[in-house]
Amino acid sequence: LSRLPRGFVLLQLLSPAFGMALASDDQFRTSLAGTRLMLALETFRAEHGAYPKDLSELVPAVLSDLPLDPFSGKPFCYRALAPGEDPAGWAYLLYSTGSDGKDDGGKVDPANGSIGALRYNARGFDAVINEPRPPKQQPEP
Repeated sequence: LSRLPRGFVLLQLLSPAFGMALASDDQFRTSLAGTRLMLALETFRAEHGAYPKDLSELVPAVLSDLPLDPFSGKPFCYRALAPGEDPAGWAYLLYSTGSDGKDDGGKVDPANGSIGALRYNARGFDAVINEPRPPKQQPEP
């Protein structure tokens, strides 16, 4: 863009905003599809008494098709966890590969949480959909 003639100054000024808008859309689509999958997982558990071993078990009984991770173009990453494996009590791990499109095993950015993996050019982290939330701080009396 820096090589464009001076008459294209407006395009040069707006191009970062276009990139941010696309990144924001990817973040929204990831959250929406992830929430849809979590609801499907809970529906499956309610009907079968346990979570599926693989997301493909949700189709066609719960979902007509699996939503794709906007970053990898493949199904979201999922694995069932052994009892007690997750300190927050989750029975599964559901995550997006994040903006690098690479499966890092559900590793979350310690500084920014799952949202860090959805930022443009984030590397080495995934966006965990069912990431435990920190407990709310109680106001001091």
